[in-house]
Amino acid sequence: MVNPTLMFGPYDSKPGTGAMILAIYHQRVPGYAPGGRNYIHVRDVAEGISNALEGGSIGENYILGNENLSYRDVFARIARVVGVPAPRLALPAFVTKGYGLMSSVFGRIFNKTPILSYALARIACDEHYYTARKAVEILGLPRTPIDIAVLEAFQWFKQNGYLNVTKVQHGHNL
Repeated sequence: MVNPTLMFGPYDSKPGTGAMILAIYHQRVPGYAPGGRNYIHVRDVAEGISNALEGGSIGENYILGNENLSYRDVFARIARVVGVPAPRLALPAFVTKGYGLMSSVFGRIFNKTPILSYALARIACDEHYYTARKAVEILGLPRTPIDIAVLEAFQWFKQNGYLNVTKVQHGHNL
């Protein structure tokens, strides 16, 4: 069994996790939550899955991850890669969760998906840090720097028309 962490990379057509990159590019992120996550390049996950099929053991679990980064750090990296100022406002957990709760309530009232739901706000206040040592040692999991994953995702968004929205200088969306 393989367990990938949060993935960045090209071909994120929904976009999923790439929405974080786009929100920072459009400066719609006023600050950062107190938590953090583990990030990996989507191509490394694909290789990890392939390697697990060939060299993994039945009944074993492999975390496919790379870098543990706080939201402050990952937002700063994304901002640097896409060429915009990084969010500087540290949002306390109670503010993050309060915003998520209000967004969820308004989302239900107006039948719209909230930008930051209460469930996601709660997750954003936790640290989801992992080690992929087992996958690196046994499966030969590659570890592409997250900056490259962000750059490749951003270039793909640019080439596929995802950046055509006018930048917001001082947005209020999380």
